Amino acid sequence: MTNISVTQLKVLTFTPCVSGFLSILGSAAIFCSIFINRESRLCKTYHRLVLSVAVMDIISTVGNGMSTFPAPSGIPGVYAFGNMWTCELQGFLVNLSMSVPLYTLMLSIYYVLTICYNMKENAMHKIEPWFHIVASDISFGAATAALVLKLYNFQGNKCTMTPYPPGCAESEDVQCTRGANAYLLSQLLAGVPLYLSLVGVAACMIHVYWTLRSRELAAGQYSFRRQLRGNQSRTERERRAKHSLSKKMAEQGVLYVGALFLTYIWTIILHAVKAATGEMPFTLLLLPQIFVPLQGLFNFIIYIRPYVN
Repeated sequence: MTNISVTQLKVLTFTPCVSGFLSILGSAAIFCSIFINRESRLCKTYHRLVLSVAVMDIISTVGNGMSTFPAPSGIPGVYAFGNMWTCELQGFLVNLSMSVPLYTLMLSIYYVLTICYNMKENAMHKIEPWFHIVASDISFGAATAALVLKLYNFQGNKCTMTPYPPGCAESEDVQCTRGANAYLLSQLLAGVPLYLSLVGVAACMIHVYWTLRSRELAAGQYSFRRQLRGNQSRTERERRAKHSLSKKMAEQGVLYVGALFLTYIWTIILHAVKAATGEMPFTLLLLPQIFVPLQGLFNFIIYIRPYVN
């Protein structure tokens, strides 16, 4: 980590505790809302996917929210009170956070199938298990593989996939006792799922946009012809109502995707700056500490939005 003051260290340490607490409250509120209305909501794929996102967010946010505290005690200049076991536990929970962007990708695919291909709920039930298999198996598999390979070690502000002792991967004089290939494997086990999820959700939303745009243009031409004949059929009114519902669903999808990008873009920028300059400015260190644990709160605001409006 770059040289920082004692005050900056305290800010980096306690910020994820606050944002993580808010995120857990948000995800817990989603869980309670769905559970209270379970008879009407748990029968629908959308609510079950959002519930899965909320549950996985709570689990992973516990890891991010613990900040430096689970790190092995005795690390100079760090608020650490744990041991290697607690460090590995935190790393495992943090790596499970990859399930959230993967579930967001599954949610985006749900929007594509519903809006673009008019897939009905009964048909969606048949493929929904694959949504959960892909999102959960990849995240749990990657987290478990990193645990078995002893990749979880303390890195600056939390335990994650990194070589130990610090700097051993860049120095020929220091031999890595744990996680010698952690940088490469972290990109494979965490980076690839994240990047594929970001590209996938963006592609899904573009597909939804162009579908709705095409329908809007076609509906406009049809409506214009009907107006010339001086009448408006029931079919046209139903088409407009369905189009309006699709637009509202698409807005929800865009907001979920926006929350995902807002959560992880700062981490991507931080790693890019570090790779280019070798430096990690305090501001770029702080932003992931704020936003990564906050996705549960973002999702809660998006989830309740239709009911508030």
